[in-house]
Amino acid sequence: MSTEPARPEAPRLPDEAAVALEILRLFCFSYARPEKQTWELAMETAEQRFGPQQGWAVARCVLRVLTVLRRSRTTAIGFKNPFCQSCRNRLTEDERRFVGLLGLARQGRSQGAQAEALILCEGFDPQPLLLETDRLAGLLFSKAQPSKRMVFR
Repeated sequence: MSTEPARPEAPRLPDEAAVALEILRLFCFSYARPEKQTWELAMETAEQRFGPQQGWAVARCVLRVLTVLRRSRTTAIGFKNPFCQSCRNRLTEDERRFVGLLGLARQGRSQGAQAEALILCEGFDPQPLLLETDRLAGLLFSKAQPSKRMVFR
């Protein structure tokens, strides 16, 4: 969980990105406090928002993003406590970059996405993160607009 100083309220996120962030936080919380088993709530949240079939696919994609991040970094991922009513509307730096990366993937802006992913991966190979983020964005935003597939080089 983050110990960063409080920042101003985050701008309103697209609903899909906000739910993906909530799912990510729940998975992170589950790793931080395994006895709480909040991964179950992450799966329920995804299913309630996106339906039984797509919800599980979205949750799995968020978990893949998190797994890639955990393997590619040497430091912990900063996240806000998903149960804290006073801080859940603010983003950590890592969360801001995750949401930004989703937005860039949605827009098909691979150059900007590569820069964000490289920072999130702390200079390590960003390609696995880019591929998983692109897959997640395809699921999240498929109804909002046609998916623009990014090309990574």
